[in-house]
Amino acid sequence: MLVEGGNLRATVMGGTDGLITSLAFVFGVAGLAGSTQLAILAGVISAVGGALSMAAGEWLSVTSQNEKYRSTLHTLDRLLRDDPRAAEATLLEAAATRGFSPAHAKDLARAVLQEPDRLEAAAVDLGLIPRKLDCPTGAALSSFASFLLGATIPLVPLVIGANGLSLTLSAAVSAVALAAGGAWLASNSGKSPLLGALRMLGLGGVAAAATYGTGVLAAKIFPWP
Repeated sequence: MLVEGGNLRATVMGGTDGLITSLAFVFGVAGLAGSTQLAILAGVISAVGGALSMAAGEWLSVTSQNEKYRSTLHTLDRLLRDDPRAAEATLLEAAATRGFSPAHAKDLARAVLQEPDRLEAAAVDLGLIPRKLDCPTGAALSSFASFLLGATIPLVPLVIGANGLSLTLSAAVSAVALAAGGAWLASNSGKSPLLGALRMLGLGGVAAAATYGTGVLAAKIFPWP
């Protein structure tokens, strides 16, 4: 079976997760230590660690899904050789679930019984397995790169921003990126871009405010040197 990368989902999820994670981490450290330099350092470490975690999780997820599909095909193939009647019943049940007419389902099952090499194509037609499997490595690399790219957005203003304004600039740039990403996602789902932008802004804002408040509170409980 051909394996092909369809990694748009991993890219979008990785970029959004990276941006919000980095933004929250930077604001949390800023609230705790009040130091832009520490916020940058913590943000870089968070970005790399988060990207590696996302890549590992995506690789495991896609690999597990592919193994499930291959196991399904292997089970059908073994059933076809050991118990053709049971294999036919399984195919007919899957065809009925898929909405095939009884006649069409019987023709498909009969064709597979007569020509076992057609099993994979039939399994695809019945929705038991996808036509092409996602590539775990491609999904992992896409997730890693997109998370890292998203995570750099709040960090760049901290590096180049003026003293005293860098955190504000980071928040502003991150807000624009979040709004743009939310609007794009919503428009591609047939929803209101404005609603999507506001929703993403809300998520990012809550994350940043919560971690900043946590940092400030932690600094009062455990005074920072």
